[in-house]
Amino acid sequence: MKYTSILRVDSKGRITIPQIVREALDIYEGKQLLAVADFEKKEILITPITSKTQALYEIKVELKDVPGALASFGEKMKELKLDQLIVKCSSIKRGELAECVSIAEPLDPPSFNPDNVKKALEESGFVYFVSIKQLEPY
Repeated sequence: MKYTSILRVDSKGRITIPQIVREALDIYEGKQLLAVADFEKKEILITPITSKTQALYEIKVELKDVPGALASFGEKMKELKLDQLIVKCSSIKRGELAECVSIAEPLDPPSFNPDNVKKALEESGFVYFVSIKQLEPY
């Protein structure tokens, strides 16, 4: 089911999430939400964090814009034991360059090493550039 509503921002920049949405998405006082803002498109995506560890990472990659590259990226993330909560990909230069931003959670946090993930993605043969940063609560 989908729900659409117009929300109003108060003087402190807050919005009220309608009760029907809070109940459906199990959002309660103290629950953490992930906000992804795209300044170019002037849009915000807000989603509840279902992570148990709440060790979330933003992984940005530039990759070849060829058929199968996005599927290969997804498979590589799975192989690296990263659960992708949000993935947004777009073509930068058709047939040459694409960009993906993934909000991911390590399935095995104690053994997670960002440098190893970066190296594995760069050596995959379809990724040109990798940036990894841990997300911290605001």
